[in-house]
Amino acid sequence: VLSNNVEVDFTHEGVWKKVAFPDAGMQIFARKFLKEMYDFMEAKFGEISVSAVYAFKEGVSAELSDGRRLVFQHEGSRCLGYEYSVETGEEYLPAKVKDCISKAFPEGTVTRIILGPEALNTAMPAYRVWIDDTYLLLFDKEGEWMSVSGEFDRVSVAEDGEMLFPELPQTVLDLLPQKVRTQVCEYEPDARITSISCDKKNYYTLQVRPDEALCTYEGEKTFVIKIGRVQDFLKNYFTEVHQMTIAWNHDYSHPLVSAALPNGFGFVFNGNYEWLRVNGGGQIWPDSMLSLLPSGIVSYWKNTAADVGITDVDRKDGNYHVSLIDGTRWLFNAYGKFIKYEAVK
Repeated sequence: VLSNNVEVDFTHEGVWKKVAFPDAGMQIFARKFLKEMYDFMEAKFGEISVSAVYAFKEGVSAELSDGRRLVFQHEGSRCLGYEYSVETGEEYLPAKVKDCISKAFPEGTVTRIILGPEALNTAMPAYRVWIDDTYLLLFDKEGEWMSVSGEFDRVSVAEDGEMLFPELPQTVLDLLPQKVRTQVCEYEPDARITSISCDKKNYYTLQVRPDEALCTYEGEKTFVIKIGRVQDFLKNYFTEVHQMTIAWNHDYSHPLVSAALPNGFGFVFNGNYEWLRVNGGGQIWPDSMLSLLPSGIVSYWKNTAADVGITDVDRKDGNYHVSLIDGTRWLFNAYGKFIKYEAVK
């Protein structure tokens, strides 16, 4: 208990796991602790009273005095949605979601549910459901499954001491078309599948090794993706990446790899895993990513619109197409020299 009566619980390693504000008059401390997250909730609900804040893998969960919980991610303090008790949360799940869960994990138990916010970026899941505190399923707002994966902190140890994600059960693999299962067996007969993602164009991506994934289009075309190359890039800019959807970019005939994070950030890499586009999905680039740009672009931005964040940079046609959060679009050449303003499409 601190001198201001704020109560803090720590783990055995000395990391905080809960901060409680037992008195309604302690909201000044809650505001200082949560910062923009507090402002978000106040703007949404009006006058609020935060009773406790919990730390968890994705970020923090703020509990209001009326029992509601809002979940915020680490990067950018973006709201991921609402967390309810399992009993209450299941009432909000569409029948299609419940049916998929029962098929994928017939013996599993739902242990946690987060419902996405009303203003949902299309890259973000509408429903996050945990099974047995080990597996995470993501669904879009139509109730279609987006990915199934073992959780980052629920690892097993291989014979050589390597830490591995939990392997998905056969009942999850049975969700896939027969052609896809056949193609994976042909490419990787000894595959240990730990995650599966699917998009609306029937591309399936399966992580078959810790550093390798297979992307297949309905079992007809299959590509190998080096996950480690993508992770090496992301870890320089995002310290809390626990889930990632990765796929072969099927909109182009030449090798391109796409990666998407649950926070809305999307990336496109070429066949050598050099970045071609970083789209914040409506979020501002973190300062650490500015080093990806030529100094001329950074200088122009700082001198022209430093108070307006960069949200999207596309390196198509050998140039830099830069979009700001307010809709402004700039075009720079490959060396970072300003060319012109671009029309907003």
